Amino acid sequence: MNIYRFSLPALALLGLALSPAAHAQSYQFTSFDGPVQTTAGATLVATTVNGISNSGVVVGFTSDNNGVFTNFSGTPGTPGALTALNLSGTANANAINTSRQVVGANGTQAFTLNSISPTNSPLPLPPVNGTTTSEAAFGINDN
Repeated sequence: MNIYRFSLPALALLGLALSPAAHAQSYQFTSFDGPVQTTAGATLVATTVNGISNSGVVVGFTSDNNGVFTNFSGTPGTPGALTALNLSGTANANAINTSRQVVGANGTQAFTLNSISPTNSPLPLPPVNGTTTSEAAFGINDN
């Protein structure tokens, strides 16, 4: 009878050798500035991305030196492709799907925005129950 002893590092190397080849993923990161409301003396302070769809469309908000928030959506790196959304300054656009449906929160009410357009208004989502005082939507799938 043969007895084989392996150390833990040797077993780990054996596992790697027997596993299927790993496929390296490559990612591209794009730096960009979101849109700012055109108020006198406003300068961009920050751009925040809250969500990204499978097709690379992002949703998020910018803030300026006056404390004004502007929600936006679009494809970073494409000139003129970022659109300010028709949301109040207290709203947050949190997620987007491939069909460009946006969800988020407007004060204490969760909402959906059915397409990206500066003229479309958010539609309130039905309340979860009668006792919840604040609701927000943080994700939306493609189905």
